[in-house]
Amino acid sequence: MKSALVIGYGQIGSEIAFQLTAAGVHVAVATRSAPAAVPVVAAGPGSADSAYADHATIDRVRADATDPDQLREAAAGSEVIFACVHAPYDSRVWAQVLPQMEKTIMDVAAELGMPVIFPESVYAFAGLHSAVTESSPFAPVEEKGRIRQQLMEARLEHPATSASIIAGDLLGRSAQPWSSVVKMCITTPMSPTASP
Repeated sequence: MKSALVIGYGQIGSEIAFQLTAAGVHVAVATRSAPAAVPVVAAGPGSADSAYADHATIDRVRADATDPDQLREAAAGSEVIFACVHAPYDSRVWAQVLPQMEKTIMDVAAELGMPVIFPESVYAFAGLHSAVTESSPFAPVEEKGRIRQQLMEARLEHPATSASIIAGDLLGRSAQPWSSVVKMCITTPMSPTASP
């Protein structure tokens, strides 16, 4: 792979962009705001230090993941799409936003003949009491898990070539305090009126 489009630049998208550029892949990062500079993970043990900013192979493009024309333009010249964009941490928003957004991404990928890689959470498998493998059955235990299951099933049915890479993203060198489920739910408990 020589070039890739990373849609979204949160904890996962930034790490994927970093790893790809470190491997010599030309990366375009698409966000709705097209940052002028790629954010740098705070310095310290295990951080990327200034590595993100030092990679001249990262282009910054403005593209809304729900707009096929903007995505098509952002993907020009790429060989693969890493769909790292998401919605606010609320199952009602996920149900409303994510199915159509993912469909738009897959439609563009199919049209351009490129695969889509979806970082995926473990929500759809939360009820399993064993390791998650390619043959594991879905086992959601709450609404977020059911939505994640529906998204993965839609990916399988879509003509675009796609892969769902399942991993927990609670920790890591690019984890930010505002995006950590551990912080949001344990160290800073949610109020009784908080959204699910």
